[in-house]
Amino acid sequence: MKPRSLVILLLLIGLPTGLLIGAAVRLAESEQNRVQQKFADLARQQLLDIGDVVAAGFTHLEARLQEQTSLDDPDVVKLRAITRSEPAIMQMFLLDAHGNLIYPDPQQKLSGQERRFLLQTSRMFSGGHLFHAVSDDPPESVRQPIDPPDSAAAPRSDHSSPATTDAPVLIGPSPRRESEQTVADTAGSTASPGTGLPPVPRSGWFAWYWDRGLNLIYWNRRPDGRTVGAALERSRWLADVISWLPDSPVSVRSGSTTRIQLVDASGTVMYQWGRTDSLPAAAESLVTVSEMPLASPLTSWRLRSLLPADDLPGPSRGSQVGFLGGVIAVVAAVGVLSLVLIRDYTRDLREARQQVSFVSQVSHELKTPLTNIRLYAELLDRDLDRLPEEQTRTLKQRLNVILREGHRLSRLIGNVLSLSRRHQDIRPLKRESRSADEVIRRVLTHFEPSLADRGIQTAIDLNAESPVWINPDCLEQILGNLISNVEKYAAAGARLQIRSRLQDTRLIVDVQDRGPGIPESDRERIFEPFWRGSRGISEATGTGIGLTIARQLARQHGGTVRLVPSAAGCHFEIVLDTQPARQLHDG
Repeated sequence: MKPRSLVILLLLIGLPTGLLIGAAVRLAESEQNRVQQKFADLARQQLLDIGDVVAAGFTHLEARLQEQTSLDDPDVVKLRAITRSEPAIMQMFLLDAHGNLIYPDPQQKLSGQERRFLLQTSRMFSGGHLFHAVSDDPPESVRQPIDPPDSAAAPRSDHSSPATTDAPVLIGPSPRRESEQTVADTAGSTASPGTGLPPVPRSGWFAWYWDRGLNLIYWNRRPDGRTVGAALERSRWLADVISWLPDSPVSVRSGSTTRIQLVDASGTVMYQWGRTDSLPAAAESLVTVSEMPLASPLTSWRLRSLLPADDLPGPSRGSQVGFLGGVIAVVAAVGVLSLVLIRDYTRDLREARQQVSFVSQVSHELKTPLTNIRLYAELLDRDLDRLPEEQTRTLKQRLNVILREGHRLSRLIGNVLSLSRRHQDIRPLKRESRSADEVIRRVLTHFEPSLADRGIQTAIDLNAESPVWINPDCLEQILGNLISNVEKYAAAGARLQIRSRLQDTRLIVDVQDRGPGIPESDRERIFEPFWRGSRGISEATGTGIGLTIARQLARQHGGTVRLVPSAAGCHFEIVLDTQPARQLHDG
């Protein structure tokens, strides 16, 4: 099989197969994305439900703290009594209208718990962060929106109400650096006169980082301007949060149980539940399918749903089987079709080779008897020359027809044999020192009767009389094919002109007629085997291999045959190398 045919066959098989596989892969990816998005939506909804439970728990806690801090006349005795009686409260405190700490008073006798509280919160009170967060006239730094804190020295005031925000599906954890911050949550509010700002909260949450991390403070600004606050016991409110979380595994679909994590602002896992036994410990092996922040006051904490990457849902088994079955079916169909085409192509090629071989053998067998016929016809012609012309005129006319047709048949057989050897290893043509003009005259002698019968006048301008190294049979066959075409296709022009000349080491022969010519678009196609051209040309007799053989023989002789542009008719130029065979081999 030719390389070109093999490439076409491979494209015929590979292109549709590749397109189908690509389409199947894209469909599978689309189906997988759809299924995973649905899976993530289910996981997000479960996180929303859990977040609502936590928010409800803090709402209940806030109601209790609101009651505990709503003191019309707070004093040290009442505040200490609340601290002792309420397990959720670590320490009560009181600020005056200017933000100065009234209780616990560092100048008075303090309990050990009160001293520890002051040590831990000294920066909060001395820096006025809590006072600024709850003040009716906050400083400019609190009035402006502040981004999430980037350092421990940058507290934040948040006057937003509790909210729940869905988080997009993330891959892996996104840790944040723990920092100091403040959170104010509205329980009741008054307008800030003359500021144009939203109402300032009268009670809410304040978050501050000390000791082991995030600590929560609930504050209540009383009508007289004083602020009653309650610092919560961290271990207690953490235990409450954990108690609000579900204690059973979370299943988002049959056979898939996720691990749920409660993560603080730094990315530290505070608590996790669900599929903790069977999940690998390595964090990089887990994929975050959904993530969302908690409501105030834990806005910096997040709920995260994780699952091993291998357990992420993909396309259903039925769709995978369908994709795979479709690909296999199409590939099998294309393969069977290709095998059929290859078999038919191989069979046709084998039959064509057999036909060419048969024609070649027959032509070779005909060559010997045809040579004998021509030989004895020429001998008979010589014998008739010895008799009186009156007795031999009719005989010689008939004999000339035999000789002419014998030459034509020999030329056709030579063309067939040359075509059969076209794709075989071609041996170099044997050259001999001969006059090219002598060969040209001999060829014209053979064609003279047929040209005269068609009314074609011959004009010759021969300038290659000197002997050169050529293969006379090759030149004779090339000229014979070109002149034969003039007989068939250019008889209407009634003129044939042949010129010869020697140029350096080349022989150049021009064969020109005044026939209909060849269109510009067909100037190279005429040298293709079996190409017959336009309707007028195809209706003439011939095999369509004459010009193919002429160019092939000329190239074997180190030259070529080409169609030269001309004003009328066809102008063929024959170029043959005339170097001796020895010099050609040495070069």
